Amino acid sequence: MINQMEYPKVSVITPSLNQGQFIERTILSVLEQDYPNIEYIVIDGGSTDNTVDIIRNYENNLAYWVSEPDKGHANALNKGLKLITGEIWAFLNSDDTYKPGTIKTVVKHFMEHPEVALIYGDCDIVDENDKIIGIFEGVPTSYRKMLCTTCACIPQPAAFFRKSLIKDIGYFSESIYFSFDTDFFIRILKAHKALYTPVNYATFRMYSQSKSGIDRQSQNPKSRTDRVMILKKHGIQYVVYYYLRYRILSWIKRHVIGKKPLFRPTKGFMRYFEPDESSKSCSQ
Repeated sequence: MINQMEYPKVSVITPSLNQGQFIERTILSVLEQDYPNIEYIVIDGGSTDNTVDIIRNYENNLAYWVSEPDKGHANALNKGLKLITGEIWAFLNSDDTYKPGTIKTVVKHFMEHPEVALIYGDCDIVDENDKIIGIFEGVPTSYRKMLCTTCACIPQPAAFFRKSLIKDIGYFSESIYFSFDTDFFIRILKAHKALYTPVNYATFRMYSQSKSGIDRQSQNPKSRTDRVMILKKHGIQYVVYYYLRYRILSWIKRHVIGKKPLFRPTKGFMRYFEPDESSKSCSQ
């Protein structure tokens, strides 16, 4: 248990743009956490729907909020990062939510593992009606594995960070549209330790108009451009080496040992339920 005198401040940033349909659920999931030292910041990009009205309803419980035009998702987050004062921080998009008890559990893990800069777990995948349609399972990963896929095998809503790493690796890259969080994870893993905990921390909303829903479309040119940028940024020669090495080891595991490889670059780690499974929750 966390001692009553040892509640490190946790900063949560929510970037938003025209998410009036969902943002109240996001805000309440943070404000209703059973943790007494949360600094909550909302950075809105100048919404024209009812988002600002909803934010104003909770402004007395926010450390800071603003609604003004910005230069995109990563820019909004960087604005928030320059304001945070917590030892631990995270960002929760305005259509995602935290599960009850998440912050307290995460802080406990950070206190037990002072050597770790990033802690992450799992999250349910929900649709626009909060129906659970799958699970996004994290896996123990590494710098090499992330480079092999340039896809996030770290569920972003279930990821939490130490503030100290910002000084070492900098802010989010504003030149990357979809995968700026993947780039950020890769930079962390190159220089710091991460810990996967098999706990369901959040819900991740996936629907046709969400940014992640759009990214799932393989024809999306911005998504492909992001992956090329990440490969070039981190050294494509290393990616080729790591990927070929993985493919050879996977072949040996599958055809010689008879064991299916855990790490599958072409499939990722999101699992969508069959229709008869969709009502099941994978919370732990």
